[in-house]
Amino acid sequence: MGKATYLDELNKAWQKEYRFRRKRCHSPYKNSDKNRWIEVCNAHNRRVMRKARRSVGKSNKLGCRRTVRGMCAFLNEIQMWSTICRHNRKVSSAKENCHG
Repeated sequence: MGKATYLDELNKAWQKEYRFRRKRCHSPYKNSDKNRWIEVCNAHNRRVMRKARRSVGKSNKLGCRRTVRGMCAFLNEIQMWSTICRHNRKVSSAKENCHG
């Protein structure tokens, strides 16, 4: 069960970093004007969208990038399915022991 602890720690670390980045991103730079801050945010969003459109290439055939968030979700899903399979195996072996 070391893997579950590892995934839990990975989730907590990612959430902590996400909260910090979100808080930092939503604070205006050096108490600048609100309109300037909106302009900076819009420029950032345009850049991110442009980057996402261009990210599809030879080395990126899936059309998306592997991120920490996606990898965390993927590992959690694998853990969930392995728990289900393990439980089903235990139940089926217990039935065989009762009838056999």
